[in-house]
Amino acid sequence: KGITKTTISDLPSLLTPVIALKTPSSDIRVCKRELTDGALYFVTNEDTCSISCTLQFRETQQIVQLDPESGKCWKPSRAVRTSNGWEVPVDFAFAGSGVFIFTDDVLPCVPEPQSPGKFVQAISSGWTCRKVNEYVIGEHEIKVQDHTSEQSIAITLGDWSEVIGKEYSGDVEYQVSFTCTGSEAKSANVLDLGDVRYVCQVWINGESLGKRLWGPYSYDVKGKLKEGTNDLRVVVTNTFANQNTYTKIFSSYNNYEKESFPSGLFGPVNIY
Repeated sequence: KGITKTTISDLPSLLTPVIALKTPSSDIRVCKRELTDGALYFVTNEDTCSISCTLQFRETQQIVQLDPESGKCWKPSRAVRTSNGWEVPVDFAFAGSGVFIFTDDVLPCVPEPQSPGKFVQAISSGWTCRKVNEYVIGEHEIKVQDHTSEQSIAITLGDWSEVIGKEYSGDVEYQVSFTCTGSEAKSANVLDLGDVRYVCQVWINGESLGKRLWGPYSYDVKGKLKEGTNDLRVVVTNTFANQNTYTKIFSSYNNYEKESFPSGLFGPVNIY
């Protein structure tokens, strides 16, 4: 008595989504945290393909976008104020994400990071790689095997399994030298690694550009390239899924993380 029956088809009319999309997609996931002076949103693409969409936030406060790696924030130039809140167009590759803060506090914003624009050149050939640290799952501990004394070998961008081994979990160092003309070095703004499985750290001409835990795997290289030969080093770390395929210590891990088996720098690696 007094209970109203609801069917699955009724739920959309009864629930208020955390955010809305102009074009609905079940692969865009969002997590919201209420702050004392606003709200924080983490939005990510769980599809294996890239998604371009417009996020619709029902927030009245000012919007800033946050880089969780560096803590820097900026005003997203494509954000548009609407009668219901904000609309933000985004382009997310697989596992691409964005962190947005809504607050009336005055935050120390920096200029919006460069996004890939006009193509400058591709870095597709001449790559070598070598194992660095291998993480081996033992019965009671995880052991680290040092491979830094091994020689580098040639590799093409893609899954490293045929060169490094299907069971390998750990760090692999990629290296390549490429040549820039004076105009290319001057116009280069963004280094985009494309697809990486799954974490990377990058150095250009010996200078560390930082780590990326998820996409987009792109870096600001304005003023960092030179006319002539440039050296690029990328250390990629995969997951324990590969190692566990052979140790089978975690019996359910293999089936649960099949999508994590492909490992390495897939690219394409381009300069814009």
